[in-house]
Amino acid sequence: MRKLICMVLCLLGYSTNAALIIWPDSTEPCDGLLQVCINSASIGDVVEIRTNNLINESLFIDAPISVVAASGYQPIFSAENYLNLADATSGSALTVTIKGLTFVKGAISVTSIGRPITFIIEDNTILENITDAHGINVQVFSESDVDVHINFNQVSIDTAESTVPPQSAILVQKHVNGAGLGMLTGEIYNNTLQAKGSDASGILIATGSDADLDINITGNEIAGGTNSSIHTRRSSNVGTSNVDISSNVMFPNESYEDFTGIHINNNSGFTQADIVNNTIVEAFNGVILDETSGALSANVYNNIIVHSKFGLRFESVTTVNNDNNLLYENLTNINYTPGASMINANPMFVGSENYRLSMNSPALETGNSLGLILVADAPFIDADGLLRVKNSTNMGSGSIDIGAYEAGDISFNHINTSAPGYISTLNNAQTNGLASLDSLHVTANWNPNGTTGVYNNDNEGLFYSTGVWRIFNEGIINMLNGASFNVAKFTSTANTFEHLVSSSGANNSTVNHVGLNGSPKKIMQLTQHWTGIYNPHPVGIIYLADHWNVLNFDLNNIPIDANFNIYYQDRSKSAYQHIAKSANTTNNYTLLDNPLINGRPCAQIQVTQSASQGVFNNSPIGVFYETVSNQWAVFNQNTVINMPENAAFHVLINPAQIAQCSQPLLFKDSFE
Repeated sequence: MRKLICMVLCLLGYSTNAALIIWPDSTEPCDGLLQVCINSASIGDVVEIRTNNLINESLFIDAPISVVAASGYQPIFSAENYLNLADATSGSALTVTIKGLTFVKGAISVTSIGRPITFIIEDNTILENITDAHGINVQVFSESDVDVHINFNQVSIDTAESTVPPQSAILVQKHVNGAGLGMLTGEIYNNTLQAKGSDASGILIATGSDADLDINITGNEIAGGTNSSIHTRRSSNVGTSNVDISSNVMFPNESYEDFTGIHINNNSGFTQADIVNNTIVEAFNGVILDETSGALSANVYNNIIVHSKFGLRFESVTTVNNDNNLLYENLTNINYTPGASMINANPMFVGSENYRLSMNSPALETGNSLGLILVADAPFIDADGLLRVKNSTNMGSGSIDIGAYEAGDISFNHINTSAPGYISTLNNAQTNGLASLDSLHVTANWNPNGTTGVYNNDNEGLFYSTGVWRIFNEGIINMLNGASFNVAKFTSTANTFEHLVSSSGANNSTVNHVGLNGSPKKIMQLTQHWTGIYNPHPVGIIYLADHWNVLNFDLNNIPIDANFNIYYQDRSKSAYQHIAKSANTTNNYTLLDNPLINGRPCAQIQVTQSASQGVFNNSPIGVFYETVSNQWAVFNQNTVINMPENAAFHVLINPAQIAQCSQPLLFKDSFE
């Protein structure tokens, strides 16, 4: 059991020496207040919260201790409560994780004064900030290296009642301390933020230290920010800030206060800013490069800035390289010389509040691909959490779109209306005539839009014949009329491929692909693609010996020449692993909990089984919308097989598809 616990802790990013402490528990000291339980923890321990009950406590933590929601639980802290962690301990490097917590009106604050430390703050929700408090606040006084990962959070702040502005949805600040040594590194990735009120910021990165700073700000959606949606500030005499700002979208909040998109401020020292593939809509200032003293250099490529008073405002002394930006109906620019490939045209967004690109947008595939090299250490993920590099109109061109969202992925729902048989013809304009599609995937959807559904208790596959693609049952079982399927076509050419089983006599087949080898944290989708060989078994994936493997989950051998379509990408808010636990599982199904799909019966989700937890779920699977909880669920089509605990699934969501079929929803629980 200890080996298993250590394995799980390692997968979550915790120290292998950590003790796992459960709250609430039946024994002291964790049978009462959460704070008392935390006080009993030692350096490096993990306190795991296993309750859905409202927690009426603020937490004060004076050591590097992780506090996380157990898988399947949704702990909520009542109004005016917060988490405050201040680490002043010395010793070897540690990782602290704050994960899965919801604050009705609260804050998360962490401070580093001592040892080298990595802060992972992810999957948290702050529906409203406490007056005069930042949403997520990271303060670094340490001379040791500090690495921050603030990912997949939802934070809304309102500074209207503040007496000590400004406040930020996310603040990371490095202070002067002694010699000012110790590098600050990290990422702020795929968060959904709202900043309302006077002098509010979405993301603020500030340093008054001589230490170097290297931060990636990638794929965030930010509403508002009168101070700035994204603001970096350097005020030390020595040291360098390297800031990559890519694939973020910034737009007004519902009160339409004037806001600034991106503000890079260098008061001293040196700042290198790479501003690539962002979208800024209806700002007072689009991008400001403010060089007070020291030196500031910036690359500005592939950005959309529209309907703003000032599009681009540069200091005359600032070194700027720019091209392939789309500027439209901005009042003016300052010290801006257009690049040779600058576009002045309507970007043709999908809708008035949907800033993705329509099929006729001049921003499609007119970006400078070299711009991505400038931000090569950041995830190649767009503001939807999907792949940054796609080929939407000119297949194989290798170009990228301008702006925060990359167009091209296609989702649609197919309902079987064929005559009785085990095959259903897609006959869809998006796939007809495309015989070589290795990027096509399918997941059974029992009740699209929450309607009454039809079971299809078999393992589906795809095949191409006479100009059209078809879904079929590998077990040659008749498919009922009304059986429904989510179909996805991923238009990446680099992250989609076919895997052909080359040997027989095993229930798994090793996938040897350069983008996957040695990468156990990738999120994948797998679909059987018939090219002459049937494999009538539930399939999924498992990572073994530095390689991903295709696996029959009933542990029967996979026949030679069985063929599979594979898609993969980095983890994001839209691509993640779900694990079935007692708290989220009933009978033959396990509930998903993701703000992108909660309350969205029109969502079209792709799901693939994973054996990451050592569990093999021997059943065809699908998804359905559970109308009591208003959540999507993964279920066993064979309804007599209960969903086993620790069954795992790779889940992929297309936010563009959801935006097309429903109204925007920034925050779950109807907080917008």
